[in-house]
Amino acid sequence: MGFIIWLLKDFVYSVHKLRLIFIFIMYICMKKLCIVLLALSSFILASCGGTPASQDAVPVSTDLPAEQAVVEEVLSPEAQAAYDAEQAIAQEAEAQLAEELEWVELTSVASGSFVWIAPGHNADGAVTISENGDNLVIDLDSSFVSDEGPDLYVILTQEQTLTWADPVQLDTSKIIRVAPLVSLTGEQKYEISKADFESHGYAVAIWCNEFNVVFGAATLN
Repeated sequence: MGFIIWLLKDFVYSVHKLRLIFIFIMYICMKKLCIVLLALSSFILASCGGTPASQDAVPVSTDLPAEQAVVEEVLSPEAQAAYDAEQAIAQEAEAQLAEELEWVELTSVASGSFVWIAPGHNADGAVTISENGDNLVIDLDSSFVSDEGPDLYVILTQEQTLTWADPVQLDTSKIIRVAPLVSLTGEQKYEISKADFESHGYAVAIWCNEFNVVFGAATLN
């Protein structure tokens, strides 16, 4: 009986000893792993241009150079009043044209879709050019939407750069102003002459007259 008790004590002691050895080995491994992880973290920070916490942070200036300062696109009160009056006339003409063509089936001669330019200077939707007797009609479809801006016009333009910049500014000698934009959303119609379309029918654009900025352009096919 005493021999069995001695064996049990020896077994417990051996297990305890093995447990201590296992804990010691795990401690060494974890220590080495921490060293490796710290080295890897430092390497990643250095590769990404990060700054170690032990170094003083260098303040970064967020001031824009004077030439990059954003110009607020706002009309003077006088210019706004003149535009509002012209837009009211265009809205009345558009309503009359839409009423005249409500039951008329027009023949399409060209069409296109507005191309996204940049946040704040953007229009979307489709446009169709259709024959209407001796004239043509620019029809912005029901999906049309434009960002809000001052002094916006529907224009026809000859071939020139209409995308890939912000702002897109035009050679105004190559454009024809059709009318002030009647609405920022929804279907709307504008009448133009066939001569104007033949000479400037490369694209229809939504354009800020005061600041010469394109808000969206649809190249016609």
